[in-house]
Amino acid sequence: NEIMKIISSDEEIEKQICIINLNFLASQEEADALVFNLTNHPTPVRELTSFKILELLNKGEFREYFQSESTLNIFLDGIIDINPSVSRNMVEILKFVENKKYCLSSLKPRIKNLIEEIKEVPKNKSYLANKKTFSLYWYLEAVYVLLEEQNLDDDYIEILNICSQSGEYTIREKCAKIVSKFKNRSELKDILNRLQNDENFYVLQWLKN
Repeated sequence: NEIMKIISSDEEIEKQICIINLNFLASQEEADALVFNLTNHPTPVRELTSFKILELLNKGEFREYFQSESTLNIFLDGIIDINPSVSRNMVEILKFVENKKYCLSSLKPRIKNLIEEIKEVPKNKSYLANKKTFSLYWYLEAVYVLLEEQNLDDDYIEILNICSQSGEYTIREKCAKIVSKFKNRSELKDILNRLQNDENFYVLQWLKN
């Protein structure tokens, strides 16, 4: 009870110590209090929180506390954290999500908006383009984890088509990684052919076999 009280407080240093020492959740409310620290908190708190949630999910018995739509929305926000360690943890966390369909549906407008925003960034603001490309990179990594044969719809095929033509090899690489799961889908034939002729090694490595 004392640990959860501090985790819900504004005491940032004490909060970090309590997150590290948290090894049990007694209720949905306690899980929600932990998840709240994933966004709008200092980097050390966000990073520790992402590690702790992943640790608790790996234990198995607490997974039911991290399945609500409100929690999933925070997970999706956390994917594009400025700290890549947080982003990486959030992608791993998605492997334990039961309602993958909800996550994929929620990711669609986020990805489409990012693609449009990247197009509209002025050429003299490369830092902004890089930031948005970084977000798109991690969202595509999330799609790779979540996307299954039955969820590969026209929207995601169009997203893959656009990303396969990106000027950023990191985006094409993530696109190739996703496409590698569905090589036999006829709708992806043109995308697959385009990526198989890419000049970048990191793109090609996903399509060797």
